[in-house]
Amino acid sequence: MTTLTTTCLLAFQTVVFSRKTTQHGPDGEITDAFKRKLRDQEPSAQPPSPLASLPIPNPDYVIPVEIEGHVHQVYVAKRPGVDEFMRKMAEFYEIVVYTASLSKYADPLLDQLDTHKVIRFRLFREHCVHYEGSYVKDLSLIDRDINQSIIIDNSPMSYLFHPRNAIGCSSFIDDMDDRELDSITTFLTEIRGVDDVRNYCHKWSPHM
Repeated sequence: MTTLTTTCLLAFQTVVFSRKTTQHGPDGEITDAFKRKLRDQEPSAQPPSPLASLPIPNPDYVIPVEIEGHVHQVYVAKRPGVDEFMRKMAEFYEIVVYTASLSKYADPLLDQLDTHKVIRFRLFREHCVHYEGSYVKDLSLIDRDINQSIIIDNSPMSYLFHPRNAIGCSSFIDDMDDRELDSITTFLTEIRGVDDVRNYCHKWSPHM
């Protein structure tokens, strides 16, 4: 199975995709692998402050989140095409959401987004590698074939360790004319089943 990791669905999400032909162990293996490999890791700098969310017109979700004893409203707009993107990609890939966000607000958001239960695993800030003041998604830690793992992210720092596995999408805030997920869907459908995704990811363009 090729694994897809991405941040293209919402303002702060990353998804990892893995092709569905690879054999994997029990469902808990990803988080178990992280616990083994990251348990001795110490952050090299002070982590950034929690998410601050300003109101946006016509949000799809408003998530109440407690931060330092105060409840804040997190306003979320879904990227256009996200529901079809998730449905289609689940036919060919294992989907893992990998975010530098805290689970206390990412989890309730994903509960609403993943209505068809296609997200196989959820990985949060504690599963990232804190490197030079940024959170990096280290694909070598998720116990999947690296030549069958794709990360989709709007931040190059997120895939600093594995640039050849990356599709660098644009950021999304609230542009309802955005159609980038359609382009990514077409591209990932075309390359499904390749022997090594690292020979193809760089060929993606939002203008395909």
